[in-house]
Amino acid sequence: GVMRAEVIRLTRAEERPIEVAELERSSEVFVSNALGIRPVTKVNGRAVGDGVPGLITQLLAVRL
Repeated sequence: GVMRAEVIRLTRAEERPIEVAELERSSEVFVSNALGIRPVTKVNGRAVGDGVPGLITQLLAVRL
């Protein structure tokens, strides 16, 4: 609820269904819940981007 809305507001992200293949091609992936932001560094055993939390994820984690 509140965290999701704040993430969408700050990032101007769109909320939509995505395929696993899109996650695998992404340069950065994170998930959020009421406790905060968590980086996703692997999808199906493959590194996301450089395999480390990305800049946007890091900034959101500090801000939220």
